[in-house]
Amino acid sequence: MIIGSFFSPAANPGSYLWLVQDRPVQPQGECQGIDDYKYGLSGGKMPGYSTGDFKKNGRDGVVSRYLSRYVHYALGTADNGTGDTSCQAWTRGSTHLERGNNFISMLKNLPSGMPTTHTIDMIEGVSHQNDQMFNSTQLIKAKAFQRRLHERTVANLERSFR
Repeated sequence: MIIGSFFSPAANPGSYLWLVQDRPVQPQGECQGIDDYKYGLSGGKMPGYSTGDFKKNGRDGVVSRYLSRYVHYALGTADNGTGDTSCQAWTRGSTHLERGNNFISMLKNLPSGMPTTHTIDMIEGVSHQNDQMFNSTQLIKAKAFQRRLHERTVANLERSFR
């Protein structure tokens, strides 16, 4: 699960859009497009809504903006399903949990390290079950934090227009 600046949840994704070109697992045999969108930021196959932004800011600009956002990751510790079975997804790990942990490791290994605006919760004993993820104590607290952050942002914007 990834929670963005305005609480936009995606529970235990089957694969992650990788921010760097390196992968934690080398592909077994031929595997084209491991850094193409939806697996990465190369290949020119970005969706229409993001093409202009990507052309304007490039990979580094898109990654920099993502790293500056408030993002909360929640991983179910029992989420051992494979989800996306493509070779591109397998270069990130073999299960949802392994891919999530590898994504967090990738963030920590960036030159700037783990962004201070990103937080992580491990939801004990939960597999690929949205209701248990969203109703966990950790995510209820994360949603409340995001709501307060949003309210503060709106209040600051309103003050700046007075």
